[in-house]
Amino acid sequence: MSGRLMIYGATGYTGELVTREAVRRGLDPVVAGGNGEKLGRLAAELGVQSLVFGLADHDSIVRSLDGVSVVLNVAGPFGATAGPLLTASIAAGAHYLDTTAELARFLLAESLNEDLVTAWHSTKIPNIEVYIHNGIPLPDLAEGMELPDGPSAQERSIGRSRVAAEVVGSDGTTVRGLVDTPTGYTFTQLASVEIAARVLNGSFTPGFQSPSSAYGPDLVPSIADSHFIDL
Repeated sequence: MSGRLMIYGATGYTGELVTREAVRRGLDPVVAGGNGEKLGRLAAELGVQSLVFGLADHDSIVRSLDGVSVVLNVAGPFGATAGPLLTASIAAGAHYLDTTAELARFLLAESLNEDLVTAWHSTKIPNIEVYIHNGIPLPDLAEGMELPDGPSAQERSIGRSRVAAEVVGSDGTTVRGLVDTPTGYTFTQLASVEIAARVLNGSFTPGFQSPSSAYGPDLVPSIADSHFIDL
């Protein structure tokens, strides 16, 4: 494996999950972000390098990416972080990956011909409708209580994430399927590190890509016990 992985936003909830997985897999990431105190503690615990820098100055970001091959951005809100890191990555000659689900960030990346996720780009289907079921109510918090940053490890291990798809061809032919994965945070943790590892190993398609356009249908089943089901 050649090159260096930088995880920006490593001390956030998702960022720490991703960082710990990257270290477990031996990727030796550089943890980066704007909070030096938190980065220092995390870097000391995991035995990795830390780098503190903000995103206000383009040239400063480019200098901070010296020697970095892959930038994995897990710092939200992506409306504030994706643009500066994406353009700086291009200038520094580094691959840019992130975990956003924001449409505006997809469009920005596509306009710059970089790596992001969107179903339209992967499938070329022009009219995709998306429906989301969320039957879990927010907790009733007592006065003064705050929501946790995210679910605990035990909570993340409970349940599954499932996405069902139905595609109707111009001739009326209908195909249905379902993808079954670990819960969202766990899948994001594992999949983002898997993709970063592949890019570090030289397995990538240049330009703006979604995970499926870059790695095809075999990517999802390679993540833990994820699998496809034909319906």
